Amino acid sequence: MANAKLAYKKYREIFRGSRFRALLKARIQRILWGSTGTKNPAYSDVKYVDELIGRDSINTLPDATLKAYLDHGQTRVTIDKGIKEAEGLFPRLKEVGIDMDRVTEDLEKEGVKLFSDSFFALLKEIAQKRDIFLSPRG
Repeated sequence: MANAKLAYKKYREIFRGSRFRALLKARIQRILWGSTGTKNPAYSDVKYVDELIGRDSINTLPDATLKAYLDHGQTRVTIDKGIKEAEGLFPRLKEVGIDMDRVTEDLEKEGVKLFSDSFFALLKEIAQKRDIFLSPRG
């Protein structure tokens, strides 16, 4: 969560800064939180939805998480809460030997691969359905 909070802070600095405002009629690219279902059963089933609510953000949640959020999620801006604590966390992690640059790089690679795999599976499914539709018996 600390990493997401700092990413959102940086995002806001970029898209609310003077350099971006200088681009007349430029549309803001929204930040995307992808596949935010909770994997750890010790955490709230809506943890990564409740804690990632912010202006100009998108959250792609699995169906089960969406249902849980509609049932008991909290609708309020939360992403900008605890920024100071998040900023203080990274130096402490480094002190105990955790390389957050490496961790975030690995997570990014894994996330891109999951989205890529899903995209290519979708393309394969579309091609198969197209072939059925275009076949003489289709």
